[in-house]
Parts: sequence; structure tokens; C-alpha cells
Amino acid sequence: MPRSEIGELPIEFHDGVRFEEPVDLLAAFRKLEGEGSAATLSRLLARETLFRGMIQSDGITILSSFGQVLAFRVFVKPNEGE
Repeated sequence: MPRSEIGELPIEFHDGVRFEEPVDLLAAFRKLEGEGSAATLSRLLARETLFRGMIQSDGITILSSFGQVLAFRVFVKPNEGE
């Protein structure tokens, strides 16, 4: 699903690493279920390794409700009253 269908991230999250096209984990898994080939398994494992690195880095990783990674290394800054 292109970013235009997901919408833009709030301005507060623009300090992180954003993707031009989201990393679609769910689509990779569904493709593996449908094809079951070694090549699709390899692509899914590569995305899993990439995702693991993102969630182990500082900041937060932002996912869509569609199983896509939208950004990582995002830091949430407190408001003045917090």
C-alpha cells in the first residue's frame, strides 16, 4: 500500500528515519504463504532481520495497522507541561 493511502506521519515523528515506501512485512509473509518458494522465504527473512535491527535501535519503530514499517528511530519529545 503506497504512503498516499496510509497518510503522512505527524510532524512530531519527522526526526526519525522514514521510508519512501513502507517496508511491508505482511505482504512478504502472505507472498510466502502463497508461493512457498525458497526465494520468497529468503526475502521474508531479510525483512525480518531488517525489522529486528530497527526495533533494537534507539527510539521507537512506527508500524501501520497493515503490517508495514513506516519509520524507525523516532523520538517522542515531552510537551512543556510534562
